[in-house]
This record gives sequence, C-alpha cells and structure tokens, in this order.
Amino acid sequence: MQDLCENAYFTWNLLSPTSKAAYFHSSSATMKEVFSNAVLVLAISVWAALAVDFPLPTGTGARLQETRAQCTGNINKCWIFSYIKPSEPICGSDQVTYSGECHLCSQILYKGLNITKLYDGPCENS
Repeated sequence: MQDLCENAYFTWNLLSPTSKAAYFHSSSATMKEVFSNAVLVLAISVWAALAVDFPLPTGTGARLQETRAQCTGNINKCWIFSYIKPSEPICGSDQVTYSGECHLCSQILYKGLNITKLYDGPCENS
C-alpha cells in the first residue's frame, strides 16, 4: 500500500505548481473530471504496484514439462511486464543468469533449450 501511495504522490508531483493550480481553478475542470482523473491515476498505480512475474517451478527437482506448461500459458504477458516493471534475475538449470521468467521462457519455447529455474537471483558462477 505504501508503494501505491508513493506512486500516486510521485505522479502528482510530476505536475508543475502552475499546472496543478490551473487544473483545479480552470472553469473547464469540473469536480467530476478531477475525480475521474484521480481515479485513473490511482488505478494505474495499483495495477503497476501489483504487477508480478508469473511463478515458475523452482529447484533442482523442477520438471521441464511443468516449466514449459507455465511458460506457454504466460508468455503473452511478457510484453506487458517488461513495460511495467523490470524483472529480477533468475538462475537457470544451465547455470546461466537470465533477466527474468520471460527471458527464461523465451529460451525454452523459442530456442528449444531444456532448462528450468533453479532459484531467484543471479547464478553464483556468473
């Protein structure tokens, strides 16, 4: 919730004082418009704050079949995630650090690599 408030506060602070005053005091800005815009800013902030990468099976026992199924079901979300928030690095079973679940899934689905996610964070050897 704190991130949500910080996002809304940050968005509001992007406006100059003159813009804020003009927005509230102009004859064209009705209370309904002000409320609608506030709701829109709040909705976008909530959506951005709640955006998370999709879960992949983790660990040395993670099965490729389960990982491939999760990737297939979620790969279309990847373009949205890349614009909302940066991904956290993850370590693949091939000991390569990937930039996130989307990167790992693209390697599995489009390059045909037989890899799974070992753990969150960069691989120790890379």
